[in-house]
Amino acid sequence: MDISVEITGSLARRLTVAVPAAEINSAIQKRIQDLSKTAKLDGFRHGKIPAKVIEQRYGASVRGEAIEEILQASLSNALRQENLRPAERPTIQSLEADEGQPLKYSATFEVYPEVHVHGLADITLEKTVVTIEESDVNQVLEQMRKQHAEWEAVSRSAQMGDRLTIDFTPIVDGQPQADGAQQNVTLILDEANTPPELKKLISANVGDELTIDLPEQAAGEKAKQAIIKIHKIDAAKLPVLDDEFAKKLGVETLAEFCTQVRDHMDQELNNVLKNKLKTQLIDVLIAKHSIELPKALLEKEREHLENEWQERVRQNTASPDATLPAEAKEKSLEVARRRVTLSLLFAEIIKQHNIQADADRVREQVLRIASSFQEPQSIIAMIQKQPEILNGIRSQVMEEQVVEKLLEQMQYAEKSAKYSDVMQFSTNLANEMHHEHVHDEHCNHEHHG
Repeated sequence: MDISVEITGSLARRLTVAVPAAEINSAIQKRIQDLSKTAKLDGFRHGKIPAKVIEQRYGASVRGEAIEEILQASLSNALRQENLRPAERPTIQSLEADEGQPLKYSATFEVYPEVHVHGLADITLEKTVVTIEESDVNQVLEQMRKQHAEWEAVSRSAQMGDRLTIDFTPIVDGQPQADGAQQNVTLILDEANTPPELKKLISANVGDELTIDLPEQAAGEKAKQAIIKIHKIDAAKLPVLDDEFAKKLGVETLAEFCTQVRDHMDQELNNVLKNKLKTQLIDVLIAKHSIELPKALLEKEREHLENEWQERVRQNTASPDATLPAEAKEKSLEVARRRVTLSLLFAEIIKQHNIQADADRVREQVLRIASSFQEPQSIIAMIQKQPEILNGIRSQVMEEQVVEKLLEQMQYAEKSAKYSDVMQFSTNLANEMHHEHVHDEHCNHEHHG
């Protein structure tokens, strides 16, 4: 077999292969012999069909199958012999397969770039140090009281913390639109989460009808304003923080409940700090390594991202025809470049340090995933039967191991911060505690960046 390699670009290659005619003929004859033992033709005993009859009847298809098989085998052997690692499926060009002549073809493709991971020992990362104060715990408890508030109708003007029942009518080009209007929608005026535009509702009364500007993130493509009519104002009656409150959440005493809250805050804080270090590490890795990326890998990742984002838009808008905004398409290429760069760096680090997925950690991750379902054992069995899912879990574990390995090489500068600043305090933490107070064995989650 004759092989030649042409460099047509920094990563682009053209591989030209010629397979001797004798090898083609040998493969065809073998297929004919095999087929003569298995084919069924009227007038011939099973397994006794002459090879010449088989060739006359099936010659064209046999030749085509033999050529395809030899093409794939020779391509694989040529790539291995020339130590080439295609980053995409090679494109076959200039195929010559005339009878009695050598099989000739060219295959074009991009190869994976050579990746050299630079030393990171001179890098200093910022390590945030946080102490959870009693006031932080009290703030979480207060948020949970609000989550379980009882609402009572009041006849006064609306205040911060009230719940309003409203009708919402979008305005397009100065005209109210029935399409998109909603009736009897509830809206809570929360200090932390109410956009400035909606704070115009404070001091409003039942029966008032106000025209407000819509928050930028809530405004549709056309509607920039809306008419809001207030039907009802409810004030929150917060529950007393005592043992009875704890029992409603599945815990016997308030003291025990407070301990669970603090433990959960510790877990969440540790996850946030861990991810903060990981983000810094990834930023440093990418900044220190300029890698030319195969176009096929970049396009595949970009397409995957856009499909993922497209589906999210459709789910959030409940519209099967919703499309990605132009800025998302621009962002997808930037994110794809970052992800592909990182995957190549991680692959090289895994190779350098011979990192294998820790079997115990893989099992722990499978159990963690399964424990969030009603029938964990059936989920475990399902995962074990799905190689794609199990390989994904192994990849996550290996990514964690790579990050840990790299973080061991870093220098750190400590910086103190407040818990509320680090966590960007919101009602999310209280919501998660509400769902986990019975089964608080875990609360971790992560995604490949």
